[in-house]
Amino acid sequence: MNITIKINTGNAAFGDNPYPELARILREIAAAYDREHYPRMITDANGNTCGTIRAAPAFSVFEPSRSPEIRSPAGRLAHAAGRLGRLHHPHGAAQKRNLTDPLAF
Repeated sequence: MNITIKINTGNAAFGDNPYPELARILREIAAAYDREHYPRMITDANGNTCGTIRAAPAFSVFEPSRSPEIRSPAGRLAHAAGRLGRLHHPHGAAQKRNLTDPLAF
């Protein structure tokens, strides 16, 4: 899983030195995750929204790829579908699902 945290430090709560407020926000996020609460929006000490948290599977089709053949959106989608279509056979051999046939599942 990939987790992306984006925080805008331009709000008044961050002032001239944004690091104390940034540390407070990161502690709040960590405490929320300890309680198994997964926030999507981040608020500053003044209660203003200052960022977002996004969690995605490691093979997300939204991530840019380093591989040239899967850099296009269609290539990323095909790559993700291929990764989702692989099943592990009980005897250890990999088996592929037919993703175009709805009755194959």
